Amino acid sequence: MIGALLLRDGYACAYCGARLEGTDFEVDHVKALSVGGATRPANLVCACDGCNRRKGNGPVPVKARAEVRRRTARVVDLRAGRAVGDALYPWAPVRREREAQRKARVRAAGKDVTFP
Repeated sequence: MIGALLLRDGYACAYCGARLEGTDFEVDHVKALSVGGATRPANLVCACDGCNRRKGNGPVPVKARAEVRRRTARVVDLRAGRAVGDALYPWAPVRREREAQRKARVRAAGKDVTFP
């Protein structure tokens, strides 16, 4: 899930826009767990260590609210259309469909369908 969040957020801090590289970032709850937030993609953003510590369990800084809303809405759109994993691998639904078609052809020919 962290990879999907990084991809969605463009490898940048949701609050200051700094480029996130390696492990110098944290996954932040937009609405903190301590005030009723949930651990789901629509409530998570990537943030640099400094921004995440400054925000604490408080509200999103005013300057960053529009950007955070835009990023979290994008995950909701992805989840409505397909699984988050498919967002990282857009060819996955096509591959599953082709595999199902291949198994149907083999089954129609009267052969065993148990292959990896």
